Order: sequence, then C-alpha cells, then structure tokens
Amino acid sequence: MRSISAVRAPYVAPVPGQLAEMREEMEEYNRSPAALAGMEGAMRTARTSLYPYVAGARDRHAMAARIMCAQESTHLRQARLYYADSETTARVRPSAPPVRRPPAG
Repeated sequence: MRSISAVRAPYVAPVPGQLAEMREEMEEYNRSPAALAGMEGAMRTARTSLYPYVAGARDRHAMAARIMCAQESTHLRQARLYYADSETTARVRPSAPPVRRPPAG
C-alpha cells in the first residue's frame, strides 16, 4: 500500500489500467488501523456529517468508525469503475439529454 503524503503535488489523472489497483489500495486502506483511527477522530470531534449509532456500544465513536470504514470498503469492492476522458465525453455528449438549468436570478 502506498503512503499518503501531506505534500501537495500537481494532480495527475490515473490511466485506466490503474483504476482497479487504486480501488484495491483504497479498500485495503479502509480496513487499516490508520483509517479506523482517522475516522474515529473525525467521529469524536464531530467532523463528519454521517454518524451511525449503535445502541449499547461501549465506545460509540470507535463503533461508528468501524461501521463507516467497513461500509466504504464494501462500496469500493462492489463499485463498477468507469473511465471518462475528453474523447469519450465528446462521443457521448451528442446523445445525452440536455441539462436543465434553473433560471438565473
């Protein structure tokens, strides 16, 4: 698993062949102690908009973190991956329904 660096580097989009590996790495990370600790910290300091509640949990923050990380791992495992680049978008756009925007003002 790659380490996450705090240094901001210019974004480089992954090539399509990297998507499956990246998904596996994200799914693995969500099962790691580091992910659980980070999520638990977010739960304890109210830095999350979702908070699963389990009645009777001895440590509600730790339980909520385990649930959230497990759900994210499940979502990643079950996700269907798509890669869209400018060429794909240009081909699909003519057949897409028009986007309705609300009136300005």
